Amino acid sequence: MSGARRMNEDPEVGESRSSNKSRKKARLDSKRLENELIHEQQRSLLQEYRDVEVETMKNRVEMTKTGDINIAMHELDKANELYSKAKETSDNTIYAEDSKVMVNVSELAHLSVKNLKLGDTRGFINVNDILNGCKSFMLKDYFKQNDISEPVLKDLDGHDEEDDDNGDGVSSNNTANDKAALRVRNSANRHNFLAQFEKYDQFEQFNWFKMGMLYDSLSKNVQTTDHFFGPFSIEAKVRLYTQTNRDDGKVGKLATAEKVTKSASKSDDKGSTATNVQYCYTTLEKKSPFPTRISLFEFFLDPNSFAKSVENLFYTSFLIKEGKIVLEEDENNLPVIQIKEKLPSDRTQKNIESQQRRQASVNHIIFQLDKPTWSKLIKKFKVKKSYL
Repeated sequence: MSGARRMNEDPEVGESRSSNKSRKKARLDSKRLENELIHEQQRSLLQEYRDVEVETMKNRVEMTKTGDINIAMHELDKANELYSKAKETSDNTIYAEDSKVMVNVSELAHLSVKNLKLGDTRGFINVNDILNGCKSFMLKDYFKQNDISEPVLKDLDGHDEEDDDNGDGVSSNNTANDKAALRVRNSANRHNFLAQFEKYDQFEQFNWFKMGMLYDSLSKNVQTTDHFFGPFSIEAKVRLYTQTNRDDGKVGKLATAEKVTKSASKSDDKGSTATNVQYCYTTLEKKSPFPTRISLFEFFLDPNSFAKSVENLFYTSFLIKEGKIVLEEDENNLPVIQIKEKLPSDRTQKNIESQQRRQASVNHIIFQLDKPTWSKLIKKFKVKKSYL
């Protein structure tokens, strides 16, 4: 009876095991298909990122010509859309591509701002026109108080700007080319009008309060009632004087510092870095004044001393960093240096030039010089004696 019972139970056990294997295989197949689907989505997303990167690199040329910020905004929208998909994955390769795309979009926006063109002539922003426009706004009260006739901007048809809402005096029958040409002429006329205010440069002539009120009404800065210079109450600290007892019995031998003479001080300064940098600049200014240019290698190479050449290159880097000399490329793409042009004598132009120089981009160059390279440079540029 027991043998028959076992024979009857064996088919059920086999069927149960077969069912378990089928379910396990189905789960594995489902998981494999799910992984393949995820990998396929990641590959597709990665390809989309690379397409955006290629398109961004192509748009750099167009951005340099037009300065259209809409190109950068369009690429930014694409990057944001792809990032919304990338957040659902954990693949670091996709995040690396996203970072690369954002860097390219940032550079694209930088190019747009750098090449931004405004006005009817689609030209660059004229700093002088902005300054003179501010002057005309702040000089109105000065003209009234001193009975000075204020300059009036007139369009090319002879009408005052206040009497003509259109501002360009173009009839509806004129062609588009005539309108564009007239806008360009009116822009030049406005530039000449604003140039009349350039001669006013005294601080007390301008109504700075009026400019401040204009800024306060248009800006979005936080309104304040007063400035805080510190806490409301300050407790004066009482200084405590302590007296120290000196043991006169343990006083050692009197010692004084070595007396430094004027001649000794000059001899010590002779080998200092500042003195050598000043000597290099003076020598260049005397032998090659502005705008004469000289090869960088001819300037610092010393055919008789490798160590002196390295030292001269070190001093040259200080002059470039401090803005005393300019490093450029000649027509053969070789590095040349020259004395930096002095600032203009006019105060307004001097301030504008100083601001432009401060905002200019700075490039860092790593220059490696070993003895074989030093020997080859001397033969290449035929350096017979040291320039310095």
